[in-house]
Amino acid sequence: MLGTYITNSLTLIIFVGLLTALIGSSLAWIISAYDFPLRGFFQWGLILPLAIPPYIGAYTYHGILNYTGVIQTTLRNQFDLTVNQDYFNIMNMPGAVFIFVMFLFPYVFTITKAFLARQSTSLIENARILGSSSWRIYFKIVLPITRASIVAGVSLVILEVLNDYGVVKYYGIQTFTTAIFQTWFGLGDLNSAIKLSGTLMLIILGLLILERVLRGRKRFSFTTTKVKLLKPIKLKGRHKWLAFSYCMAIFLLAFMIPFIQLIGWSLLTYEQFFSSELLTVIGNTVLVAFTGATLITIMAIVISNFSRLNRGLTAKLFPKITILGYSIPGAVISVGVVTLFIGIDKIIYNWGWTSSYVLSTSVFMLILHISYVILLLHIILLNLDLNASERISQKHLVC
Repeated sequence: MLGTYITNSLTLIIFVGLLTALIGSSLAWIISAYDFPLRGFFQWGLILPLAIPPYIGAYTYHGILNYTGVIQTTLRNQFDLTVNQDYFNIMNMPGAVFIFVMFLFPYVFTITKAFLARQSTSLIENARILGSSSWRIYFKIVLPITRASIVAGVSLVILEVLNDYGVVKYYGIQTFTTAIFQTWFGLGDLNSAIKLSGTLMLIILGLLILERVLRGRKRFSFTTTKVKLLKPIKLKGRHKWLAFSYCMAIFLLAFMIPFIQLIGWSLLTYEQFFSSELLTVIGNTVLVAFTGATLITIMAIVISNFSRLNRGLTAKLFPKITILGYSIPGAVISVGVVTLFIGIDKIIYNWGWTSSYVLSTSVFMLILHISYVILLLHIILLNLDLNASERISQKHLVC
């Protein structure tokens, strides 16, 4: 089965990586370089898909497209049309790629747009004076200078895909993550789960090395302190409506359509799920989120400032070690964290301090797991802010 796990995992990350790079970078360029209707809304509206977890999006789109979904029901009842079910089957590899792309492209969009917002307009103006078209400027100038930011965003997307369990499990796609959980919980074989986790870590290591090679050591800085930042050009005629239509289509597919469907389902079943159990779930979620966010912020501020203010070997190595928190898939961390806490619980139990395992089934273990996994993303955002006043460096965007 190892060949199947590798093939499916690589297929997902290759196609999702390429499509998110294309969509995220193109949206960032259009919004940064041009002015068109609702541009101000799309600047933050295209980040909203991150608010919907991919597995929720996978469930929602399957509900929309299946036989009892709103699309096929409307076709049957209003137009008396019965369609081939294969045309609406999203529970396959292309469907999983679509879900990941739609709900993860904001990683590339956000980082690339932040980079373009602080770029000098001289390169682009010179290209326009020399007669280059918008497409030529995008492929010949924008893509090369934003390579590092695009690679950084795609790296986060790939790590999210390898972390995911909900989408691939629901769509029946065998990947390393599903194999780890099935081996661990289905077969009760923790040793094999650890071996699969180790194999996945080798793949992660290879991807991180590849990311380092693609990003390179290039840095971009200005030769003067008088920098004219990129100013959007007002589009006219069909061009402004093409830009608007492209942004609106992505926004509808990635956020508005699943959001409306979720609201509709909530209104149909609100009497069933509004209960004391829901309040308990909300309370646990808020507790874990607030505690985890607090710990993450404190750790990220300390590590980022320590790295910024010190030039020693420790200051260079420690941030790189913390990056492992996001580069290791959540399933792998789960194996390590739970194994550690089970071992501690056994020691406590053997000493007679407790009558059952308490740490390995506690909220504390969950908070520790979440804090370790998400730490890298906050370090990236903090480094962006801390280095905003310094020279623009591609290395800073992905440090």
